Amino acid sequence: MVNFSLLTDDELAQICRNGGEEPWAELMTRYLSVIENCAAQNFNVSPSETDDLISDGVFYGLCNAVKHFDPEKSSFAVFAKRCINNAMLNTVQKRNAQKRIPQPLIVPLDTENPVYESGDLQAQLEIREQLEEIQAAMDKILTDRERQVFILHIKGYTYAEIAEKFGITKKSAESAASRAGSKLKASFKKKGD
Repeated sequence: MVNFSLLTDDELAQICRNGGEEPWAELMTRYLSVIENCAAQNFNVSPSETDDLISDGVFYGLCNAVKHFDPEKSSFAVFAKRCINNAMLNTVQKRNAQKRIPQPLIVPLDTENPVYESGDLQAQLEIREQLEEIQAAMDKILTDRERQVFILHIKGYTYAEIAEKFGITKKSAESAASRAGSKLKASFKKKGD
């Protein structure tokens, strides 16, 4: 029987890769205060958002640290703190991206019947026409990949998440979103002339 409390963080991380509840429980016990401190000190968010950050710090940060830890590059403690902070930063960036868009204008671009919150029928019709125009432009001038990446990007996904979803590099995801934005901007600029 292994006494996990006697192992170094580096050793424990290596064992956690193979699974098992006991080594994970020990690792999470060691890093819970690190995760809580990171959420409280590095991010100015509400208490409910702090709970989400702590959860993401454990599930994304700590898990990714274990999965990708290389003892030849750094200690687990240093690497884990960086992974935890990055996971929380991604969460905050996603939320901030969603907050920048006025809520009545957030409608799914990839559905047939968007839902509108406004009671003004004329405003609803104008928004529907604008969305249909944007949808038609996207279908006409964007490649399938550019369209898919662009939609995920405006929904708040990070380039890293998009890249993982499509099995491409982060740079490819950035380029596809940038090309899509440029093509759409140029298309609507021509219509405005």
